[in-house]
Amino acid sequence: MAELRQVYGDRVNFVMLNVDNTKWLPEMVEYRVDGIPHFVYLNSDAAPIATAIGEQPRAILADNLDALIATAPLPHQQTLGRTSDLENDPLSRRAVIDDPRAHGSQVVN
Repeated sequence: MAELRQVYGDRVNFVMLNVDNTKWLPEMVEYRVDGIPHFVYLNSDAAPIATAIGEQPRAILADNLDALIATAPLPHQQTLGRTSDLENDPLSRRAVIDDPRAHGSQVVN
């Protein structure tokens, strides 16, 4: 990201949120940040036009930034990259009781 920011920073604004800091909660909710990294591409009116979740190859990010600068459609919209592997997480194999009042806290082995 630092390299991309150095190359494109004079033409594109880069904003990075710290998801562990609650001061960014309104932005996390607005842009539905639900993965790390989470990329939101905004047009010149600050409206979101594409999202990518997970690690993205530099070439894909650069293609999208080039298109963003040219106000062209992004070639890699809604791309899903590598995300955390939950297979080894013991909780991912447990059934959760489907009770809205439980808020996912009741786990059945």
